Amino acid sequence: MHGGPGIPLNPARNFLFDWTRYFTVVQWHQRGAGKTFGKSGPIDPAVTIDRMTLDGVEVSEFLRRKLQKQKVFVLGHSWGTILGVEMAKARPDLFYAYVGTGQMVNQRDDRALACKQLLAEASARTDHRAIEELRANGPPPYDTVMKAAVHTKWANAYEPGTPSTPGLISIVLFESGYTFGDLIDYVNGITTSQNHFRHEVEKVDLPALGTRFAIVFFVFQGARDNVTPADPVIAYVDGIVAPQKQLVLIEGAGHGAMIARGDEFLRLLVQRVRPLATLHETANRRLSANRNIWTGPALRHKVARKRLDWRKLYIS
Repeated sequence: MHGGPGIPLNPARNFLFDWTRYFTVVQWHQRGAGKTFGKSGPIDPAVTIDRMTLDGVEVSEFLRRKLQKQKVFVLGHSWGTILGVEMAKARPDLFYAYVGTGQMVNQRDDRALACKQLLAEASARTDHRAIEELRANGPPPYDTVMKAAVHTKWANAYEPGTPSTPGLISIVLFESGYTFGDLIDYVNGITTSQNHFRHEVEKVDLPALGTRFAIVFFVFQGARDNVTPADPVIAYVDGIVAPQKQLVLIEGAGHGAMIARGDEFLRLLVQRVRPLATLHETANRRLSANRNIWTGPALRHKVARKRLDWRKLYIS
């Protein structure tokens, strides 16, 4: 579940190649993002976070049928953790476990803390340019996407292991497999998606959804995350009640921990997450074919059940 909203991981897809030795990796370009933007344009004005959650549920159901698996894992990054948590609560029967990174908790509080944290780091580095831009930008909530982008720019600049700007451009141009048209769609998808969800995201408060989960709950978080700071994540996971929960703080990593510290992140997935699927499939072979599956609570709001148009969706 990619971040953003509107920022698929495909331009940096090479780090996922090692994952395919252990997992079937599925990237879903959400409504209005990336190549789905190219197929169907920007998000309809009526689409909400709850509708995006239902999209995620439909994609998960499709994957179970396609892969002939009873369950799949859901991994969310940043914005994707909002959808992932709501999916895990709504349909626990679909998932072996939830995995979050760049975990969001309460967006308003997270951003306020992240702003103070980032300005403190800029001061410690005596980075006068960053200090000037961040102070001129003002505190969150940001009233434009461009103001939010200023914070993201400096958070990325200070993140250990993040490629330089020329390096990122090289990745996008030569390693992503994107055409020039794809790149235009990618950029347009980011700006339109973030404008669309800006106000709704500011109201996100995941603990208010409830802290009881029917599936295993993992968070692998960068200890130096200047976008979704670690302290609120620690408190959030501490309050979660689940069959099993694990929080791992990855030292020296920030918001992009799964890329910047890709080897360590993959090791966590293989050693702690993947065995759940193996154990589940082994147990299923010992059980009768006739079972009752708990489908979990309904979504907290009634949402129009407009099914996804698969002709206008990009999944790889």
